[in-house]
Amino acid sequence: MNKVIIYGSIYGSSKTYALKLSEITGIPVYCFQDIKDITSYDLIIYIGSLYAGGVLGLAKTLRKATYDQRYIIITVGIADPFIKENRDNIISSLKGQLPNDIYTKAIFYHLRGALNYSKLKFHHKTMMKLLYKVTIKKDKNTLTAEDKAFIETYEKDVDFIDLIRLDEIAKKL
Repeated sequence: MNKVIIYGSIYGSSKTYALKLSEITGIPVYCFQDIKDITSYDLIIYIGSLYAGGVLGLAKTLRKATYDQRYIIITVGIADPFIKENRDNIISSLKGQLPNDIYTKAIFYHLRGALNYSKLKFHHKTMMKLLYKVTIKKDKNTLTAEDKAFIETYEKDVDFIDLIRLDEIAKKL
């Protein structure tokens, strides 16, 4: 079976996972911006960072997909995917971003990444600041787990990368 790992990353968490999965499995790895043709692959493993309700580069990459391919899609974000509400939000976002024929047959995994505020680009810092201002004005009784975690970690560096989780994924390839 011809397999490929493709990643979409701005700050490096998804790239870290992609390179490690490639090391574990021997499957070649490419940034979504560098791969032109995916039609020759039977299995596409896409590892992408969650940004503003979508997975970076996923839609662009899978526009080139064919119906007979298999897909494993791994999202990487700060929100804890073991919290059902967070996972439901990620899944809802994926449903909106993927064609139904790909969504229904894809296998999904959700991993946590890292966030270093000092390395954020200006527009990302601005978006985070605006989101923080909105979030802290919410009624404390209506805050979601994700809201609480965001308030707690705002302007702090956090690193939730867990490369051990890739072992479980690699066993299923």
